[in-house]
Parts: sequence; structure tokens; C-alpha cells
Amino acid sequence: MSISIYIEPLANGEELVRTLLQDEFGISASSAELLSTATIKPHFDNFKDNTFIVAENNYVDKVYRDSYYHYYSSKLHKYKRESIRLSFFENEILDKDFFDGNRHNDLQQRYRGFMVLRPDEPFIVEGA
Repeated sequence: MSISIYIEPLANGEELVRTLLQDEFGISASSAELLSTATIKPHFDNFKDNTFIVAENNYVDKVYRDSYYHYYSSKLHKYKRESIRLSFFENEILDKDFFDGNRHNDLQQRYRGFMVLRPDEPFIVEGA
């Protein structure tokens, strides 16, 4: 299981989420469109326009993983165990910034939070 990282400006966030929901969770195009517009976009609206999104697939969310093993793994429908984490940063960032120790303090200053997308459609965002 390898982790892929995607970096996009907030303006491309809905498209990024639609693509990830389809590719990573196998959600249909119409459902991904509805979820990205109705469920995810309202969260994106809380950020400034200069925000960048870092998306990580195959993310292990401890809360969802517990739910998976206690509930979802026993169901007939096959659910994925891994989630997608979306992290938000002010201003443009590059993937190489995470590997440069001199940039870590700057990244911490520009970090604005994260959200986790879980593969249990339609409840991909807890509390949404």
C-alpha cells in the first residue's frame, strides 16, 4: 500500500475530492459530484482563497479504523479500511517542502487544519 500526495489550490478542491472519491473509494461520478458539492464544499468555504490542499490517500484514521474493525468488517458490503486526509495550508506549498527540515517551521505557521474523508458513503465526513 503506497501513499500518494496531491497538492491543489482550494479553487480546484471540489474537483480533487470528486476524483479521489471515485478513484480511491469507487464512488460513482454522480454520487461523488453530490458529495463534493453538498458535503465538502461548505467546509472549503470557510477558508481563504489562497489556501492549498494536501490530500493523502491510504491514510489510517484511528477513529475510523476502530469503527471498521468493530462494525464495517463484519458487513456483507466490502468497505475500505483506509481514508483520505485533506490538510490545509495558507499560500502555495510544494511536496519537497515536507522533506526540507528548514521549511518545517514555516509549514507549521501556515497549517490551517485537516479533515478526513472516510469510505462509508454517504457519511464520508463525520458530523456532516
